[in-house]
Amino acid sequence: MSLLPIQRALVMDTDSSTRLFITESLKTFGIPHVEDYATETLSLTRFLRGGFDLAIFDLRIWSSPVAPGGPTVVVATNPSAPNDFGVILKAQRQGADTLLEKPFTKWLLLHRLEALLATPAAKRLKLVELPTSRFRLGAMREHSF
Repeated sequence: MSLLPIQRALVMDTDSSTRLFITESLKTFGIPHVEDYATETLSLTRFLRGGFDLAIFDLRIWSSPVAPGGPTVVVATNPSAPNDFGVILKAQRQGADTLLEKPFTKWLLLHRLEALLATPAAKRLKLVELPTSRFRLGAMREHSF
């Protein structure tokens, strides 16, 4: 399974188990390079150097807004995402392309990322072409359980 054109991702979450869950899920989805950080200082320093197609930030510790319309698709996460209008506004002000409520499953994360690839946010990503046989192989593995 592959989420191309996403090749490089950055994850910021203070909870080590959540950070590991997201990182390993992204690798399972076929994203070859995933970096994860526990603090905003380290993650945003790395993020600002560029080169990431996807960034997933915990909204509770994310305080520095990113420029909307940049080359990175940004996902904000928060435990009270859909129920708190203030959280939704904060995510928008921070430059997030979407907001995901915690806890979430690996498959919900996958579907949210796939949905993002169909939005204007995905047009900012670099496009990569692959042989179609690779996509068929991933689809067969996904449905063979």
